[in-house]
Amino acid sequence: MEKMYQKDINLIKDKAVKAAKNLDSVGVFRMFGSDILKRGNQTYVQCPNPDCGASAKSRDCSVGTTGLWHCFACKSGGGAPQAYHLLTGLTWLESCITLAYQVGAISDNEYNDLTKGSASVKDKLNSDTLVYQQFDEAKSIESVAVKAPTDRLDLVYRHLIRMPQMALNDEGYKHLLQRGLTSQEIMEEEYFSYDMEFSTKELLKSIQSEKPDFVADDFSGVPGFYFLFKNETNGWWVFTAPCPHSVGIPLRDSYGRIIALQMRNLRARKKDAKYFYLSSLTRNDKRGKTGYGCSTGTPAAISFPKGDIVSPICYIGEGHFKMKEIAKEGVVAISIQGINSYNSVADEVKQMMSCETVIEKSQNCRDHTLGFCIVFDSDMYHKYEVVTSCISLAAYLKVKFGYERDVSVMIWKPEYGKGYDDYKSYCIEHGLDYRENFLRISSSDYKKVADEGIKIAKKRYLELYPGERQYTQKEEFRKILFDEIYVKRMSKLL
Repeated sequence: MEKMYQKDINLIKDKAVKAAKNLDSVGVFRMFGSDILKRGNQTYVQCPNPDCGASAKSRDCSVGTTGLWHCFACKSGGGAPQAYHLLTGLTWLESCITLAYQVGAISDNEYNDLTKGSASVKDKLNSDTLVYQQFDEAKSIESVAVKAPTDRLDLVYRHLIRMPQMALNDEGYKHLLQRGLTSQEIMEEEYFSYDMEFSTKELLKSIQSEKPDFVADDFSGVPGFYFLFKNETNGWWVFTAPCPHSVGIPLRDSYGRIIALQMRNLRARKKDAKYFYLSSLTRNDKRGKTGYGCSTGTPAAISFPKGDIVSPICYIGEGHFKMKEIAKEGVVAISIQGINSYNSVADEVKQMMSCETVIEKSQNCRDHTLGFCIVFDSDMYHKYEVVTSCISLAAYLKVKFGYERDVSVMIWKPEYGKGYDDYKSYCIEHGLDYRENFLRISSSDYKKVADEGIKIAKKRYLELYPGERQYTQKEEFRKILFDEIYVKRMSKLL
């Protein structure tokens, strides 16, 4: 074997390390048969650190979209090489070389030169391993934190919304009554407001009364919390104060755990968003003054009826309050917080199917064949983006649950109201049966009507305004689309 100089070893080593660090650590966890749970754009696994004190069944280790992992229990983390190192017992650098070889980043000869060389080669190989490894571990705790596991979100949010400073104010209470909620429903759902500032030390003390080993750094990965630096290394955790004139909405999964907090701005101006998540992603300051904030992602919340589930059809629509209203009809309703925010729906449905609450409430249901009904607002007749989102959601459900799965779309006359809650109120006010004055059509029939309407509307609009761009946002185009979809086609069905 030819003598290898330090520069030759470094070239191969650098190539191997670069290739290994670019790998997604999920692939490593999957390689070793780790229990992987996918929720939206977040992945949760069992921690690879043998010294981690977490339960063998827990998934306190989160893998972010960058492929880096971080354990909320033992605080270890890193990339694919660090995971491989902990799972195999190889050194960190040996893990890099092995992974790079497995993916073809280094050749057979290069692999043999590094692993089967003389003692002097191995000494040169490990000369600066620690520097590489420390850099890899540090990457897992960059200024943007990965989202914490659901159990931790629920723990923090439960204690947060029960703080005296988060009590629902009069303005919020009146708003909820106007929406048709009863005092009992308002109390059960734990809606809240934010009127007074408080120290996270108070919240920490409350959480520790339930979970004594919870420490301040466990706020990392909880949307709404971020770290305020006093200097380069020290500081304290801060809560992102939401809009004061708003109603807070706890969004829950099928087990009743709070997965996110949404706010309804009661004094939104024309350009303001009415609804927004409690998030701290924007609190990550490039100047190094704040960091470790986290995004909520795109959660899908579950609403169950008070009594039995009478139908295996899951209703999916935009908005917490609308889906709560639908759930009263004895069905499971899933609220997405935006017409394109449905990427976590499949994960929630799959989890829901094994939930004891669903099994118990479904015992008297005659049919147990899972199906879906999309409930978007009546602007699905004329807003191009809503029409296409409805078609996309139907396609997503078919891909995730099988093309033979029943997926339908709920429609009603637009003059009956924009959203389902408006539609129901209109029917009751005018002496109509809201259970009879809508229609469920198959998603394929809706797509056929919508595609034809869009095609004709585009052609007609461009004949009137040749060369026009961004025409789908134009009021004239929406009027033509409404004529083509509703007036000429859907109205005949209704």
